[in-house]
Amino acid sequence: MRQVPSFGRYAGEGRCAIADYEGMMADYYEARGWDEAGCSKKETLCRLGLFLQGFSMANR
Repeated sequence: MRQVPSFGRYAGEGRCAIADYEGMMADYYEARGWDEAGCSKKETLCRLGLFLQGFSMANR
């Protein structure tokens, strides 16, 4: 079990333990439309009207 970082409102409370942290993060990223690295997927950018055809981070 992984603990939530010990700062803020719930610092030191055992009830904040997360049984499957990696699974929770994978679900969160999927819900946001991000890949496993936390970057927006092409489909997400298109849906939001932010996809630029031909743009690559390698071009920066």
